[in-house]
Amino acid sequence: MRIRITDRIAVTTLAVAMSTLASAAIADFAAAAIVPYEAESMDYGVVSTDGTLWPKLISDSAASGGKALHYGPNGSAGKTITTTALSAVTLRARGTMCNGSPVATVKLDGTRIGTVTVGSTSWSDYRLLVSRPAGTYRISVAYENNYYTRSCNRDLFLDKFTLSAADVAPPSDSEPVPASGGSVVWAGDAEHTLAAEWATGNAFDINSGSATSTLNSAWANGARVRQVTSPVAQGLRAYAMTVRASDRDAYTSSAQRTEIGQNNAARSFSDGIERQMLQGQERWIAVQLRIPADYPAAASWNAVVQLKCEGSGNGPLSWGWANGKLRLSKSQSQTYGSVNDGPVWESPTTTVRDRWIKLLLHVKWSVNSDGFYEAFGDLADGQGFRQLKPPTSGWTLKYSSTGQPVRVGARFGIYRSAMAQDSTLYFDGFNVATTRADATQRAFGKAL
Repeated sequence: MRIRITDRIAVTTLAVAMSTLASAAIADFAAAAIVPYEAESMDYGVVSTDGTLWPKLISDSAASGGKALHYGPNGSAGKTITTTALSAVTLRARGTMCNGSPVATVKLDGTRIGTVTVGSTSWSDYRLLVSRPAGTYRISVAYENNYYTRSCNRDLFLDKFTLSAADVAPPSDSEPVPASGGSVVWAGDAEHTLAAEWATGNAFDINSGSATSTLNSAWANGARVRQVTSPVAQGLRAYAMTVRASDRDAYTSSAQRTEIGQNNAARSFSDGIERQMLQGQERWIAVQLRIPADYPAAASWNAVVQLKCEGSGNGPLSWGWANGKLRLSKSQSQTYGSVNDGPVWESPTTTVRDRWIKLLLHVKWSVNSDGFYEAFGDLADGQGFRQLKPPTSGWTLKYSSTGQPVRVGARFGIYRSAMAQDSTLYFDGFNVATTRADATQRAFGKAL
């Protein structure tokens, strides 16, 4: 029989900390804001069908305590802790890959606070933000997407988990204010709550994937769209966007989709900022994208950033991913509801994985020949930030159902032909500005 041990954490004054150290009776208190717990201190071991216990304890010289938990079949391990106000949980984990990465699910008192895709075969940190007051909690780490074939086996390994009792402030509910104080029109870069930054989203675990306002309270517990503190390109947080192998888009049954966007349906924000782009406007649109090593390259089509028309049909411009290469595509028709597009630029070499890629698009939106677009980027290939697509004149807007220039709303995430693999992409720094300097400053941390 295993005995559950309740650990106590106290963030207190130096005097209390000194008296704590002097008292053997309460030596399990820790006067620190960040407290680690080895996986081997957790309650673990559930009998599987073959009579073995999972997860099980293994020796690992690279683990912090020389031991780790090995999750083979699906399983869970837990620990009861007493803590001051809790702001983050960090897992130190690794995995073995087999048609995708293992996913660790973290729960507090049985309620899921988030999932992390463990995409590294070496020990790495994976962090989840959480806001809980001081108290006693049961924390658990579960593995629920086990998979194996004759040639490979997907497993999860946990070294330790760390609680942060004083951490990054939680995202603000107030609408984002341009950081530059200059020409940034608005930013959706995970520095505020999802509801404060975006109008709507599509995710299979929210409303069966049908477009839903980000004001919907269900987004708070969603697993497909998450704000994470690692990996981050700029600021404090980034977006992690996930599709599961079994997901199917509510509108295109042969596709998978997890996206957040600004239209379909549109929403007015109390700050009065128009987050869609209109005929005659000139805009700089910047974002950073990170593609994990295990993200599949074989999808027949895969949009990652859509500049999407309001209503039906594809948007006039989009960033996508095909055959392991990043590409920029443009609609081939201005007709409302049309869905035909084609690449106008493609990376000359395979796009680098597990690095932040900088992308910048400069557009004058127009249904007429006075429109234009050009693209810039740093593809993490050692060549630095440069022009990818020279200025190209011509129409950049489609028509609405009434024959008027359609409004364009930005969206990003994963929208791809269906594949039998769980997948995650990361996005950071997204903003729309009226000058290059302010767009790049907000997205990349410096003007480029």
